[in-house]
Amino acid sequence: MCLHICLSGVFIRNMRTCLVVLLLVQVSFASSAQNKWLRMQPEDWFELESVQKAWRMVKQDTGAYWSNAVFDQGWLSLVAGSEGAMFIREKDLRLVFDSAGHNLSKSHNLGFNNGAKEFFWNGRCYAVGGQGYWNYHSQLIEFVATTGEWELQHTDFAPDFIDNRSTCWDANNGRIISIDETALESEDGALVRGVYAMPMDGGWSWELKGQVNPAFSNHLSFPRLQSFDLKDFFIWVGLHKTLILRKEDMSCVLSDALNEALLNGSTGRNRRLPSSYRHTSTKNGILTRRHIFENSSENQEWSWDIAKAFEDSEGMSMPLAVPVSFRRASASDGNDDNSNMLGSLVLALMLGGVGFYLGKSRQKPRPTGAPGETASIEKDDNKATGIQNSEVGQARLSALTQEFLDLDASSLDTIQLNALLALTDDLSEETKRARRAQAIRKVNVEYELLYQQALIVRTKDKLDRRRTIYIIQRHSDSA
Repeated sequence: MCLHICLSGVFIRNMRTCLVVLLLVQVSFASSAQNKWLRMQPEDWFELESVQKAWRMVKQDTGAYWSNAVFDQGWLSLVAGSEGAMFIREKDLRLVFDSAGHNLSKSHNLGFNNGAKEFFWNGRCYAVGGQGYWNYHSQLIEFVATTGEWELQHTDFAPDFIDNRSTCWDANNGRIISIDETALESEDGALVRGVYAMPMDGGWSWELKGQVNPAFSNHLSFPRLQSFDLKDFFIWVGLHKTLILRKEDMSCVLSDALNEALLNGSTGRNRRLPSSYRHTSTKNGILTRRHIFENSSENQEWSWDIAKAFEDSEGMSMPLAVPVSFRRASASDGNDDNSNMLGSLVLALMLGGVGFYLGKSRQKPRPTGAPGETASIEKDDNKATGIQNSEVGQARLSALTQEFLDLDASSLDTIQLNALLALTDDLSEETKRARRAQAIRKVNVEYELLYQQALIVRTKDKLDRRRTIYIIQRHSDSA
């Protein structure tokens, strides 16, 4: 007994120590994740002298297609194609400036548009793609100046995830051109990235142009790739070369005119000095980079004629996209159950709470009487519970789960599952995949609460690894 008490005390002390350590770690993570400049009120941040200096740099760059200033207190940019009419702050929908410096935004949204591509069309500012709120996406949002709010706009056949690294605004043709950051499985089994385009005046429907040309795959996989948007071109600056996309016909060349070392200059990519500014702009086919340091004579400026670099190498141009046929069930289909884990957790907690409530409500009051009578009643109750267990479980199952249980077959392929869930051909493959995953999660969470096992298990066809099979594994009590 003494040994048991001693071990219990040690266990409790160890648990307390672990909890304290975890609390300290969480506090340190939370404090390190905070950005004091983002915590400031947007108008107060904009009044900082360092921000005003960056604002003057970007604003005075007249005629630029795109202009950007990066400094210690943040990031300011001219919206591509706005011709000096609209400016934004990095990953902050609360700040949208006009040319006079007035903040037009009334949004309270911070963090939805990390890495989004902003552009200007038909007198309005838009942002597409990016990441935020535990989600990588390709959603299109529109800034409505009359309300000061950002509005989500529906698009069809959208890629899975895009951001400003490989998304450009073709102002001449009024369209977005983008490379999906998510690789999908083609019919020949290779994982490739799709190239998409969406005309803004064509009903906001994305069109698959093909897969990334294999000749450019290595260049586009460079981890420190830097990209810049020009009116007629879009470029990806790599370690040794720059890939130049001509937007008009989506043809590309690899050029030696610019590389990472030339772009970063003698200051280097990661060199940080007090009160430093890095100003980059694109104008008339020319990319300009300036490094500006206060109280220093190290200010530097470089320019590269991208239009001429493309012209010099045009004889070796190749298309950005080549034909592709993606497998009906995408490569990410096998990860359906792992996506949107937060939603699954919330659903499980809700179902668990309902199950607990129903369980409590079904408990019978304990009868009073002699010990022998109590034991007899408990025995009879256990027998009744065993007889009714299956019926109670069946009564709690949803119509969707019951539909799977009523199937004669023990497995389904993707086409059969689509038919069962009424997923018609007019839906995109991504939409079908998401709805299949949602249905399977809902059924499995519900079934596990009753029988401690999943009802639907996804696996690959042994004869054809490209096909997905959904196995129905019924518990003996529900078979």
